[in-house]
Amino acid sequence: MTSTRLPWEMTPAALAGLAADGVRVAMLTGDNRTTAEAVAKRLGIAEVLPGDRQKVVERPEAEARRVAMAGDGVNDAPAPAAAEVGIAMGAGADAAIESAGVTLLGGDLTSIVRARHLQRAVMRNIPQNLFFSPR
Repeated sequence: MTSTRLPWEMTPAALAGLAADGVRVAMLTGDNRTTAEAVAKRLGIAEVLPGDRQKVVERPEAEARRVAMAGDGVNDAPAPAAAEVGIAMGAGADAAIESAGVTLLGGDLTSIVRARHLQRAVMRNIPQNLFFSPR
């Protein structure tokens, strides 16, 4: 079923789904701090991190935390490349798409939540398939 909502209208649902999965979300932006904090407040994001996205992404990986980075612009390209999982918006810049391992064709962030659920279902299914496979 195709949604008639615009991608940014689905962002709160995507963030709620990620939070329900125990994912910590931070907003990394090059926008001015006032704008970034206003958007973060509206979306319910507690942490706004300005500055070098790539360094922010690499730091948690050094602390043995898994990091995913979603971006759509040329200035975002190095961070998804440095993250464990790089996510690009399909309508974004070619550089962001080239540097990411995953591209969301419609720019719908709820696809991230669906992909996480699908990944868990597949991983649960693999042992079942091995157990029931003919020897």
